[in-house]
Amino acid sequence: MEQQNHLNNSCECNHHHVHESECQEAENEKDIKNDWAKSSRFLFYVKMSCILIGIFGMCLALYSLRYQGKPDINVQSSSQFTPSYK
Repeated sequence: MEQQNHLNNSCECNHHHVHESECQEAENEKDIKNDWAKSSRFLFYVKMSCILIGIFGMCLALYSLRYQGKPDINVQSSSQFTPSYK
């Protein structure tokens, strides 16, 4: 805990070269390029959430275009299965 406070204090005070290097190291810990283990987990969850959102969107689009039922169409009597002619 004291070390974290020391790093925070050193980032605020940029008078000494030693403090600047400690501040640089503290910022590098938060950088996504340098911490690939945490960033890969984060990117995995981002990818999975995008895939799930995409699947949900496609299902919603298919549901909105679903079959609405048998429409009531007027068919000529001569075109029916058993036609009746005049």
